[in-house]
Amino acid sequence: MGAGQPVEMPGHLGGGAAGQRGRRLDVQVGPGRQADNRGCPPLTQPTTLTSSVSAAGDVNLSWSNYGRDMWYWVESRDVTAGTDWKRPELWQQDTSMTDIPVTDGDTQGHTFEWRVKPFANAGGGEVPASNVVRQTVTVQRPSQVTGVTATATGNGAIRVNWNATTHPSGRVYYFVDHWNITAGHTADQAVRSAPLEPGTTALSINFVPGTEMGFRVFARNIGGLSQASASVQAVA
Repeated sequence: MGAGQPVEMPGHLGGGAAGQRGRRLDVQVGPGRQADNRGCPPLTQPTTLTSSVSAAGDVNLSWSNYGRDMWYWVESRDVTAGTDWKRPELWQQDTSMTDIPVTDGDTQGHTFEWRVKPFANAGGGEVPASNVVRQTVTVQRPSQVTGVTATATGNGAIRVNWNATTHPSGRVYYFVDHWNITAGHTADQAVRSAPLEPGTTALSINFVPGTEMGFRVFARNIGGLSQASASVQAVA
């Protein structure tokens, strides 16, 4: 990289202003700017990578800073499934990120590996891959839903409310069971709602006015179904 020479950025779309496809930059090498290698650190020593995994299946990756004018490819593979190393479409500009490798039940409990390859954002090639880190990722099932209430709102409608579940994370779907107490039904005969989107904390259902109904709420994620909430009743 010569002083003042325009260089082509890598042909990928990244985040922020620096991630524009095909953007040209004028890289100036001035006094005190790693002048021994014309603005870039020597592309010889691998960076150091560490990792940790949460109960929600989030894998937190962190690596040593390679220096100015450097970006990072974070590659991964599913060891259990025997996949090859995969490189994402977008590089990383910082020295940490969170990956969520388990996105369905088929990969629950799989072992994954990651490695990082720094590269000069103004050209010059890639650094050898970092050390490889390995994590077995199992998403824990949600905690029991709390704060469940049932309130008649008129004309046979009952509104069920509950507190959002946060353990192991808020990435859960909710299900509301209801059963007809007036007809002698129990929770074992409950009708279950369609899945409700993450963040939902209420559902209104219409019944025949005067009918006493029972309710309970579940949360579900990749790890499974939570324990049933406490049951509540209301008369429509």
